[in-house]
Amino acid sequence: QMVLPLALLSRGTARVRLLCIARSARSQFKSSTRTLASIRSACFAIQKSGMLREVMLLALQLGNYINHGDSKKGAKAITVGSLMALRDFKAGGMSSLHFLCASLLQTDAKRDCAEILARELRPAERIAKLQVQTLQGSVRTFSRDLDTVNAECQNFLAEYEGSEARNGEPSTSPRADEDDQEINQELEEAEAAAEAAAVTDAAMDGDPLGLEREDEDAT
Repeated sequence: QMVLPLALLSRGTARVRLLCIARSARSQFKSSTRTLASIRSACFAIQKSGMLREVMLLALQLGNYINHGDSKKGAKAITVGSLMALRDFKAGGMSSLHFLCASLLQTDAKRDCAEILARELRPAERIAKLQVQTLQGSVRTFSRDLDTVNAECQNFLAEYEGSEARNGEPSTSPRADEDDQEINQELEEAEAAAEAAAVTDAAMDGDPLGLEREDEDAT
């Protein structure tokens, strides 16, 4: 008896599907927004890390010297994965990775490069175990749900209640306006959180702007 009114509804299956989408969309949106904000913060940290640039430049010079006998010849760029390849190139009990670490220590013996690198890349470390497949699945779900909603609105809008819908005009309500405002607020909060995290991590590095200028001068 409770299900009978639902069965008598026009396009009852589609209505239930839209209700399910509406109930889950907000929580999925919040979760995906937070994840994307964390990824953005990690990318910003990697891009701005002065120590990482120094390590990568030194590894590039070392690799070119090994391969071509001249640190200024050969490759113009290097991948992060290539750093581990230096571990396999050994002379006696020492590897090229040992030499890279010793070179960093020789540059400034009082500087703890490992601690600096860990601090600058802390946002990236936080998402190291993030499953990208989960985020991709959420994106595919959003896309599929959006197609469902758009198809229902374009083809069967007149089937739903409301004079605006019967006239072929999109209906608006105070609740819809509140939802739009809340979504926009959540987006702004997520962006602000990502920026705040990046600024906080950069501030812990001492003087990120000065460090960046030093890196640019060195380059």
